[in-house]
Amino acid sequence: MEKVIAKIGPFDLGPSISAVWGRRHMTRHSRTTFSLEELPLFASDAEVGAALLGSKRACEWKGLAPLYERQGFPKIDPVIGGRYVPAIKAFFDKQYGIATLPTAPDGIDRPETWKTAPGQKHRA
Repeated sequence: MEKVIAKIGPFDLGPSISAVWGRRHMTRHSRTTFSLEELPLFASDAEVGAALLGSKRACEWKGLAPLYERQGFPKIDPVIGGRYVPAIKAFFDKQYGIATLPTAPDGIDRPETWKTAPGQKHRA
C-alpha cells in the first residue's frame, strides 16, 4: 500500500492510505475550500480553520480558536483529538442568532381547572 500525505493549504493532515480511502478521500482534501458539512464528526484545527476561513486564511485559526473558546466554542476532545463539528456549527448559529433551540413546556395542562364560558357546561 502506498502512503500519501493529505494537505489543506499549508497544513499537513498526516498520512492516509490511498488503497483504503481511495481517490475520493484525496480529492476532498486536495481542494482549496470545503464546508463544515464535509468534515468528519471530529475535525482537526487545520480542517476547521480551512472550512471556516478558507485555505488562504486557515493559518489565522490558531490565534482565533482560543478567543472563541472563551465564549463557549467547543474545545478539542482530549481522547479523539478533534473538535466536535456539529457543536461548532451550533456555536456560530447561536452567535449569529439563528439557532433553533428547543423550548421547554411552560407547565402542566390541567383542563379540569379551565374556566368555561358563561352558559356552557363543564366537559368531563
